[in-house]
Amino acid sequence: MTVVKKEREKPVRDKTGMRFGRLVVIGISREKYRYKSRGSRRYNTGKIYECKCDCGNIKMINNMSLSGNTVSCGCYKKELIEKRNNLKIKSFHPSFRHGHIENRKINGKIKLKVTITYASWNSLKGKIRKNYYRPEISMAKEWDDFKNFLEDMGEKPPYTRLSRHDKDDDYYKENCYWRPIGERKKKYKK
Repeated sequence: MTVVKKEREKPVRDKTGMRFGRLVVIGISREKYRYKSRGSRRYNTGKIYECKCDCGNIKMINNMSLSGNTVSCGCYKKELIEKRNNLKIKSFHPSFRHGHIENRKINGKIKLKVTITYASWNSLKGKIRKNYYRPEISMAKEWDDFKNFLEDMGEKPPYTRLSRHDKDDDYYKENCYWRPIGERKKKYKK
């Protein structure tokens, strides 16, 4: 004969009428959810509350999520994303003026599209900033502005990367060139 353990229900305070962010609890649902506590091997059951959002939607939310994690039916997150996208649309940043960055709307989301020349310049700035092994190597001060970099080096040809003639010297106009990607491999082959 097998003994079946009956799950004990924890007493849950009735939260009907309480407000959590934009949600107001309407009542307790008949449904229950199963969850596993940290470090526990067995499942517990919990209450599901029926909540009404300020926007008018009704949503079923479990007891644990009402403690502060969930503040709306999802409308608040949508508003935050819309607000962030509206800020991106306004091209007030000076790096937009050279025409190598543009906003594109893809599948309803605003994406920044950059050219390969701009990406190379941005990568160079990051490499100089994070240069742990050779901190003495730096970049020309006038190249802090992308327009000056573009005037000195020109557009990046396809299948090239920025390289230096003298590897021990800094990045500046006379020392840099666009090197074809396969050139270095051929040079050092035996």
